[in-house]
Formats: sequence, C-alpha cells, structure tokens
Amino acid sequence: MEEEPLIVKGSNGTVYAYKNKVIISRKGFMGHLFQGIKGNRTIFYKDVKSVEFKKPKLYANGYIQFITSAELATPKNTFWTSQDLWKDPNTVIFRAYQKKMVSDCTKMYEYVMDNIEHYK
Repeated sequence: MEEEPLIVKGSNGTVYAYKNKVIISRKGFMGHLFQGIKGNRTIFYKDVKSVEFKKPKLYANGYIQFITSAELATPKNTFWTSQDLWKDPNTVIFRAYQKKMVSDCTKMYEYVMDNIEHYK
C-alpha cells in the first residue's frame, strides 16, 4: 500500500513528497503555460545534489528547486522570482496568498530535507 504524500500546490505545479522521492505535477493553466503539456516529473532523493528553498512572502514569490546536477541549476533574481525559474522543470513557485501556504511550504521543505538526509 502506497503512503500518503505531503502535498503543496504551487503556482506552476504541485509537489507530492514521499519518503523516497518527490513528484512534480504540472496540471493546471500556469503549469501548462510555462512547462507545456508534460507528464509528472519524479525526482528520487538519492539523485538530489541540493535543494533551494525560499519562503513565500506577501511581496515576493517563494519556491522550491531540486537540483540534480550543477548544470541544471537556474540562476535566480534576488528580489523577484525570474521568468527562468518558472520554466525550470525542477522548480515549483509558491505565492503567499494565505499564512497557511507559508507553513505548508516550510513543513514540506523540512520533510524533504529529513528524507534526503536519510538517503545520503
């Protein structure tokens, strides 16, 4: 029986965090706009080199980016999230419409980091 994932819906996709992997789904208008019509992206924790995380705030987007190799890392603008980040297949953008979004993103990031540590 498959475990229940921790789910956080972002602006350009949804992250499903499991014990051994994350799945990024691009369903929805913004996901299709920036990523096209693609299937789900599965990233196993054993393949993750680094995770970039920025909490969403009222004045700036947040994001989570799973870096699997150095050449895949997308440079980021320091204040506003760049358009390139929206197009990165390993990144999901978060907006702080509600306080719950900030806590959900943080909880998911901590869950992912704990599991990555377990696999490393």
